Amino acid sequence: MKLERCIVDTSAVDSTLECPKVVIVGAGMAGLSAADWLVRCGITDVTVIEATDRPGGRIQSCWLDGSVVELGAIWIEGACPANSVFNLACREGLIVKEDNKWKGEATSIYTTSQGGEISPLVNNTAYHSFKLIEDQAAELYGNANTDFGSLEDFISERVQQELKVFPENSRYDAARAMTGMTNELRTHLGADLKDVSANMYGSRSELPGGRVKVPSGMIGVLAPLIRDLPECIIKYRKPVVKIMWEAELKSENQSGSKRKEENDVITADYVIITASLGVLKKKVDELFVPSLPDDKKVAINKLGFGFVDHIFYKYKGPFWPRGEGSVRLAWSKDELTERSSDWLRSIGAWEEDVEQEGVIALRVAGKRETDCVEKMSNKKLMEEAWRLTRTFTGDPLLTHPVAAICSKWSSHPFFLGAKSYLAVGSTVADQLALGAPVPSDPCEIPALLFAGEATCPGHHATVHGARLSGIREAERIVKLTERLRGPPRDQKETLRLSA
Repeated sequence: MKLERCIVDTSAVDSTLECPKVVIVGAGMAGLSAADWLVRCGITDVTVIEATDRPGGRIQSCWLDGSVVELGAIWIEGACPANSVFNLACREGLIVKEDNKWKGEATSIYTTSQGGEISPLVNNTAYHSFKLIEDQAAELYGNANTDFGSLEDFISERVQQELKVFPENSRYDAARAMTGMTNELRTHLGADLKDVSANMYGSRSELPGGRVKVPSGMIGVLAPLIRDLPECIIKYRKPVVKIMWEAELKSENQSGSKRKEENDVITADYVIITASLGVLKKKVDELFVPSLPDDKKVAINKLGFGFVDHIFYKYKGPFWPRGEGSVRLAWSKDELTERSSDWLRSIGAWEEDVEQEGVIALRVAGKRETDCVEKMSNKKLMEEAWRLTRTFTGDPLLTHPVAAICSKWSSHPFFLGAKSYLAVGSTVADQLALGAPVPSDPCEIPALLFAGEATCPGHHATVHGARLSGIREAERIVKLTERLRGPPRDQKETLRLSA
C-alpha cells in the first residue's frame, strides 16, 4: 500500500488557542515581515500602525519623469537563496536577468576636478590596494585585545603605507583615487569615518551573489507581504505618541495614554516596535512610560545612525553612451577638507541607472550635507549637478538635467536618518541589547519587542536584516503563545498605545 507523506507545519500555533493581540509600530520591511509571519502562523489579531501615508518605511520607489527611482533602499545585498528578500523578489518575477547586478567601482573611470581621467593602470592598482585595506579593516573584527580607534584612523594610515609602493610619478593620482574611494565609503556607510568603529567594521556578514536591483521598483518586494494580510490591518497616518507598558500603571492619570482628546488608545498583549534608530534616539524619553531600562537606552545612544540622501537626475539626450555613464570622483585630500563649505565634495560618484534611460544618481552623506540638499529646490539641485558634471568632465557645454528629485531622510520626523552603523565605542553587544525584549528577564513575559535593521547583528543597514528582525520577533510571540497556551493574562489592560 502506498503511503502519502504528511507535511506538518510546525510553526503554526494550535488553532484552538486564543490569539494574543499584537500591535506592530511601523509598516516597513521589519513590521510587514512580522505581520506576515504572525498571520501565517495563525495569530491573526494583528494591527500595524504606520505614521506615514504609505507602506515600506525606508523602501520608497517613485517616478521621475517616467523613470522608476529609489529614494530609499536601492539594492538587494546578496543575490542568493540565503537572502529572503531576494527570494521574495524572485517569486514575484521582479528579477529576471543578471544585468541588474552592480558592476562596482572597478569597472568605472576616476576623474579629477580638473576634468582629467586617471590612467586605467593607476586606477586599477589603486582600486585593488584600497580593497585590500578594506579587507584588512574587516579582519579587525574580533580582535578584542587592541582598540584600533576609528575607521578613518586605520584607513588613513594604511593608505599612506600603500602609496609608498606606487612610482613617484603616479603617486599623486593614486592618492586622489584612494581619497575618492574613501569618500565613497563614507557615502555607503552614511557617516564620517572618524565616527565609525574600526574594530566593528567587519561585523557585518556579506551574503554571496553581489548586489542586485529591482528594475520595476524595490517597493514590489512588499507585495507578497501585504497581499495575504487581513483587510484593513494596516492603519496609516497614525504616529504613536505614547507606549505604556508596565503593569503598575493602571490608573488613567498615571498611564498618560492620551495627549489629546482625538488620540486613539489601543490595547495590546505585545507591541513590536520597528521605529528607526534615529527616532528612538530623539524620542526614547518621551515615547515610553515608564522609561526603558538603562541598558536599552545606553545601546540606543552608543549605536550610530547615518545620514544619506539619494538625488536622481533625468536627462533628455544624455551625455554618455548607455552603460558607460558612471564616474568616480577623485577628489584631492585638500579639496575634501573644504567639504563643509560645498556639499558636492561629499559626493563619491555619479552613477548611471542602466535600467532607466537618461538617469544618473548622486549619494550624499553626512548630517550637514543632507540638511543642505534637503532644503534646496529641484531647480537648484539641477544647477548644482550641472556644475559637478561640467567640472569633472571638463566640458562646459554639457546640458542641464530636465528633472530632479531628492530624498529627505534626515529631516523626515518619522525617520531622522537613513541607516545604522557601529560607532566608535559601540559593539555588537549594543545591537543585541537594542533588539532584546522588555522586560528581558526570562522569568517575565515581555511586553515590548524591538525589530528593525539596527537590531540585526551581522545584517544591519540592509533590507534583509530588517526582514530577519521582524520574523525573529514574530517567532518570539509564536513561541510565547504556545508556552502560555494563549495570550498573557492581565497584560492587555496595561499595555497601551496612544496614536
